[in-house]
Amino acid sequence: MVPVSAAELRAQALQKLLAGPGPHPVLVDIRPNFQFKKGSLPGAINVEGRILLERKMKFSRGCILLSDGIADKVDVADLASKLAAKTGVQVDYLYGGVPAWFELSGVSGTAKKGATLGQSSTTLTYEDLKNRTGGVCFVDCRSEEEKAVPEGHKCPVKGFCDLRKFSYCPDMADFHRRQKGKTRAQRAGEGPLIVLITAKGTEAGKDLQRLYVQGYRRCSMLIGGAEVIKVDGRRGKMRGASRNIKVDEKTLQNIAGNKPPTTNSLPETPKK
Repeated sequence: MVPVSAAELRAQALQKLLAGPGPHPVLVDIRPNFQFKKGSLPGAINVEGRILLERKMKFSRGCILLSDGIADKVDVADLASKLAAKTGVQVDYLYGGVPAWFELSGVSGTAKKGATLGQSSTTLTYEDLKNRTGGVCFVDCRSEEEKAVPEGHKCPVKGFCDLRKFSYCPDMADFHRRQKGKTRAQRAGEGPLIVLITAKGTEAGKDLQRLYVQGYRRCSMLIGGAEVIKVDGRRGKMRGASRNIKVDEKTLQNIAGNKPPTTNSLPETPKK
């Protein structure tokens, strides 16, 4: 039997395919059911990616996998290849997932009123990004003070971008300058995943909402911001188990006067 491959399908190509004469491939939305209920492509069925290969399903016309497109918990390309090998039919996957479809102007969907932001993830973890090798644009929403790094050091976000060939915009204004001249039809379903780098005091949530109003659907915020990139996703050092020591008033006065606390300032450790 000739091996069947899996192919990446762009949103505009899928739009033309579905507008043409049938029969069409089966659309399989592999996201969790709660996301599927908030909006998907017309006619799509929902089978979560983690159980798709276990299900006995026949796709005589082939099928197209629809994913979250932002924080996928499964490797969609790998899943498509395995499903193609199992079924012997063509299995494609939509580039950018469901959000890429909703970027197209005038497309039909099943999104319910008020559920637009629920169609996909609005936050990303470091784990969602660390293995990607491209297709991501970071927009730095931090203040200038928060972006500052010691002399001789590299910005953790820029270094992360250089390593994985991600693009980087120092602020939202720079992102819009790069998009100038591109119509919505030209960028819809084709652009990179937009990741906002946040920090304390920033209003990235409003930036995310503005991008959404402007037609961008593949945009999200990175949990932990630049700090999680700086430590390469590692958690901080775990503190050893210890009891909390209550410091009395005399100790506080000694500390305020830059005097070392006396040995009698701290309560004795209770005997076990």
